[in-house]
Amino acid sequence: MVKDHEKAVSLFKNQSDKGTDTDVKAFAAKTLPTLQGHLDMAKSMNDKMKSMKAPKKSNGNMNSNTDRR
Repeated sequence: MVKDHEKAVSLFKNQSDKGTDTDVKAFAAKTLPTLQGHLDMAKSMNDKMKSMKAPKKSNGNMNSNTDRR
């Protein structure tokens, strides 16, 4: 998700900076802040997911402290 947003931001930035069609250039410039916001959110979500610990694998016991007689 992050890579796709980075690519979109790059394409829109390029068009807003160097585009030759005035309508496309204006659209890209107008849309770029929204895309940048989406990229920031995607990066934030990605960072949060990376920081979450994966659950430990279970050995099949629901409670390893259970007294088994």
